[in-house]
Amino acid sequence: MGAHLGRSDGVLAIRPISVLEAVAIVDAQDAQMVRRFGWGAPLTLPASQVVVRRWVRSWQSLGLEPNSAIVDEVTGQMIGDCEAELRGDGFVHVLYAVFAPWRGQGVAERAVRLLADYSAEAFPYCPLLFRVERDNVASLAVARSVGAVVTGQEVVSDGRRLLHLMVAVDDRCRVGAAGEP
Repeated sequence: MGAHLGRSDGVLAIRPISVLEAVAIVDAQDAQMVRRFGWGAPLTLPASQVVVRRWVRSWQSLGLEPNSAIVDEVTGQMIGDCEAELRGDGFVHVLYAVFAPWRGQGVAERAVRLLADYSAEAFPYCPLLFRVERDNVASLAVARSVGAVVTGQEVVSDGRRLLHLMVAVDDRCRVGAAGEP
């Protein structure tokens, strides 16, 4: 995985997350983030620091869990995070969280397009996989906006039902930072 992450569409950028951003995650989390990610409770600062350090190590070692900050290009402020995680089954699991003040403004779709562009370089033969709760209309729309189609579902350990939406390798080439699926 020798791909360079630094991606921008002129409005927002995604880049490797830094340890200092653990505070931003704790400060910005809300009930929706806690519920959607199945955390059970809000992250504490020490818990967030442990997770962010793991993500930083993943970048440093070219690991399989590279999490990235979503950054507003004008202000430089972190407005969410996203991840392209290579799974053992060969899928690249796409995860993202947009902090509440920036939801509903197209941030997730822009970030996912940048992440898909990165993933095409880092994991060229692996399809993208979104795991989304049935009632998460916004995330379903984001996945579909990049050409993902429902391929199955699963029930996770906390009882939530997640739909699987996939973007095939051939289709991923058309997603890109500004492309249409």
